[in-house]
Amino acid sequence: RGNTALSNKPGVAIVGARNAGDRALEAAEGLASELGRNGINIISGYAKGIDTAAHLGALRDGGTTSIVLSEGINHFRSKRELKEFFTKETTLVLSQFEPNARWAARFAMTRNKLVCALSQAVIIIVSGPERDASGRMSGTFDAGASAIKMGIPVFTVTPSFFDNALVGNRQLISKGGREWNPAE
Repeated sequence: RGNTALSNKPGVAIVGARNAGDRALEAAEGLASELGRNGINIISGYAKGIDTAAHLGALRDGGTTSIVLSEGINHFRSKRELKEFFTKETTLVLSQFEPNARWAARFAMTRNKLVCALSQAVIIIVSGPERDASGRMSGTFDAGASAIKMGIPVFTVTPSFFDNALVGNRQLISKGGREWNPAE
């Protein structure tokens, strides 16, 4: 739904954790805003946290964004904080799933690969570790690892940018992600 021409526009994915802190949200929104002002389409999932901040940053300053769903397109609803910025010209909503498919964790992991494939680069703001204590893989880590495997440049926020050292960010850097410090 929306402006299908955005799928052919140069794009950068901005992804990260749902429960990111204020500093991470500000970094995502600020970067999306700057890229959007420079004609780069921002691509992300539609989760709360970093994904929403990236879409908001792009749209608030007149840029464009592509939302990749982890459910069928018939379940798409505008989030309150984004609603006023959505237009048919500035937004594209995509889903690779059956139109009425309900959200599932496996769909989120599958969706990550499409987010990467639509992008010329992937920026990881905050990632959990590859696997948590329960053995579950971080969706953000999966996106970064998928992009690296696809040969898409991955830029990962340097762990020292945050107060707590981020294990997932450090792991992605060790796997080939390029370290990026938003303060610079």
